[in-house]
This record gives sequence, C-alpha cells and structure tokens, in this order.
Amino acid sequence: MWLTVEHVTQFSYDAPITEAYTELRLKPSHRDGQRCSSFTLVPEPRGATVAEYVDRFGNTVHHFDVLEQHERIAVTARSEVWTAPRFVDTAPLSPLDRFDFLAPSRYVELDERMTELAASVSGVDGPAEAARALMHGVRSAMTYERGTTHVHTTATEALAEGRGVCQDFSHVMLGACR
Repeated sequence: MWLTVEHVTQFSYDAPITEAYTELRLKPSHRDGQRCSSFTLVPEPRGATVAEYVDRFGNTVHHFDVLEQHERIAVTARSEVWTAPRFVDTAPLSPLDRFDFLAPSRYVELDERMTELAASVSGVDGPAEAARALMHGVRSAMTYERGTTHVHTTATEALAEGRGVCQDFSHVMLGACR
C-alpha cells in the first residue's frame, strides 16, 4: 500500500527566544517490509541548516539550530512510503536492545498495577495476539480525556488515574508489554 504522510511539528513561545536546538525522528525507515521512496523536511524559520545522522536503532535523526530571535518553530515532514501487507521483522535483538525494550524508564515504570494489567492477558496464541489483547486491556483500563495529564505524567500515574491522552496510552502499553 502506498501512503503519503505529512507531519507538522510546531513550537510557539510566549515571548521571542534567541536560540533553539531541535532534533527530530520523522523519516520513515526503509526496512522491515517498508520502503520510503521520498522524504522532505522543511523547517521554519527558513534558512536553518538541517544535518542528519543515524542512531543506534537505525532511525534517521535530523537536527538543526535556530540562533536568531523567533517566536515559533515549525517543521513539515512529507514522506511517500510503501508498506507491505504484514510487518516483517527479521533482525534478532541484541542483548542491549533486549534490555532496552524490557527495562523500566523515567516515564514507563513497572509497578504492581502494571503487572496486573499485563497478567490479565492469558491464553493468547503468539506475540501479535498478546499485543492486541494488551491493547484492548489498556483501552478498557483507561479513558481518553484531555487535560487530565501533562508531559511529565508517568505510565503508572496515568494507569492509576485511569485517564490520559495519546502519550499516556502509549506509555501504559509499553509498560504492559515490558
């Protein structure tokens, strides 16, 4: 399936600032059954020099600085991507990757409530079914509600509250998977 994806990231400030350092991971991967045929990144204010590198997970990381007075930064990323009918991941995890995927983090702590949520999934056939069952479990445990959390809310806090937004659902799902 061919997809056209356009993503806009915007930062607006209450007062003018004179420097900003921006790092983005927006370019779709060209692996695992997916091909990115074109990608453009347009930063505003215009004229910023965008550099890139590849991180240890194989993601392209774009970064740029704005060292002039501005009240807003916007970045538009546009991609043309072909996706396979099924996700294909053939690379085995290294011990470091496995540790990273299973270890708690600042926003995804592992506590008794998270363990109970993960344990509620049983009798499933394989990792894909387990992930789907966990997704439904997270959705049953939480309600999408704006304004109930903030950018520093942890997965355990959102799960205890039973409410949150996209990032909270993602963090709880990650915790349950771990």
